[in-house]
Amino acid sequence: MEADTCAVSPRVFADKGVVRIESRSGMAFRVTPDVAIRMSQDLIRGAAQAAGQGRLDSLLDL
Repeated sequence: MEADTCAVSPRVFADKGVVRIESRSGMAFRVTPDVAIRMSQDLIRGAAQAAGQGRLDSLLDL
């Protein structure tokens, strides 16, 4: 079974050294700033692959 594709980014909040990520469907989780940064890097890398880009530079220059 394939998951639905979301076309809306989650809400992200930072408070007292914790990053809270809330999906539009109501799911939420809390991560450290380091984990949030790694997630961001992984998302950019995945987006580049999905867009058929071999390099991250083009997405980072947006």
